[in-house]
Formats: sequence, C-alpha cells, structure tokens
Amino acid sequence: MDFSAIVLMEKDKETKFFTRELGSYEVNEGAEYITKLFYDGEKVNLYFDTNKDVEEWEFSAIYDLFDDESLTDLVDSIEI
Repeated sequence: MDFSAIVLMEKDKETKFFTRELGSYEVNEGAEYITKLFYDGEKVNLYFDTNKDVEEWEFSAIYDLFDDESLTDLVDSIEI
C-alpha cells in the first residue's frame, strides 16, 4: 500500500474508541510495515509487522537494522 502520511489518534483506555485526532505525519520508506498507531493517554503506541512469517535469522536482521537512534529526539523509550 502506498501512502504518504499517518494519523495519530487518541484512544480511550476504557472504551477503546478513538476520541480525537492528535496529528498527521509524513512518512517515507518502510511505512508499509506500520500496522497501528495511537496515543493511550500516557504514551504513543506504534506497532510494526513484516506482513509475513519470517525465519529467526530474518527477525534478527530486522531487529539489528531497526534505526531506533533516529527516534531519540521524539521518544523517551522503545519497547521491543
């Protein structure tokens, strides 16, 4: 899927419904792997998926190549 932006929505913790739009962000290469993005009132949750089953070596390669340093100005912590 080709797209150039993602929208960050606030999600109510109790009802799990989206309550409001918080922002829209331009995305580039690799954005097709983003499956979920929302703010739960405490933190922004961003989920990635390879869209296929991968071998253990492929998972390790993806993990090793993930550039978490590019996010240090934007996030407090990353949980993998």
